[in-house]
Amino acid sequence: MVEANGLTDEQWRNLAKGLHDLADNLAPLGMSVVFHNHVGTYVETQAETARLLDETDPARVGWCLDIGHLAYGGGNTLSMLPAYGDRVAFLGLSYQESVEDGRELVERTGVTYEIGRDPAGELITAFAAVGLPTTVF
Repeated sequence: MVEANGLTDEQWRNLAKGLHDLADNLAPLGMSVVFHNHVGTYVETQAETARLLDETDPARVGWCLDIGHLAYGGGNTLSMLPAYGDRVAFLGLSYQESVEDGRELVERTGVTYEIGRDPAGELITAFAAVGLPTTVF
């Protein structure tokens, strides 16, 4: 994405409002909103990811930090963690990364999450999804 082709200020506000509305509707059901930064979307680069997080209420919108997509968009995970690390509700690692890669990341950053692994792709198949990470924290 070229940031010049990104969202206008009004579109950012509308996106945040939509996420807040969704969070408000899901809360009574015991569910929460977690936003996933992704390549080829309006929230791809580090600046766009930071903007989304700045525009949304931390109590209503968490962050699914996808390290690979953030890096592909030119971002740096370690530089974002001081400001936004407390927003991470789910951490996506590439399917090529191993548990050891994940543990090394935890040791390097100090951020710890429960490890979930789906190397056989059973969860991916159950949810009819493709390309999901097999190691998550």
